[in-house]
Amino acid sequence: MPLPHTLSRAVEYAIYTYDLPAEGRTHSRWNRHDTFTDLDNACRSARHLMKTRLYSKVEIKKKSFDFSQQKKTDITLKTYELSRFSFWRWPFPQGLFFWTGLALGGLWVAIQTFGASL
Repeated sequence: MPLPHTLSRAVEYAIYTYDLPAEGRTHSRWNRHDTFTDLDNACRSARHLMKTRLYSKVEIKKKSFDFSQQKKTDITLKTYELSRFSFWRWPFPQGLFFWTGLALGGLWVAIQTFGASL
């Protein structure tokens, strides 16, 4: 008799981190950081790990075992990657409206300052 659909698969979401290379080393390695049974918790944890900026990559993998076919599957669902130049942009807000507003605000202050002195 086949197993019910909910029992026919065991699913877990594993989070792997790729360390930044240590000083004097050219290679890093993948480490299995944590495992979850809920995708939302796995995504939340992966985003948190990426915000720490300690890892160059963070991956969420879906690992499952299909009992009816006796087969293991491994699928990469999401990869977060640290950009080469992200440290330049990191502390500053991004977006066209922010930078346009900043430029217009600076222009307004300059006009008010130099206009009052004339």
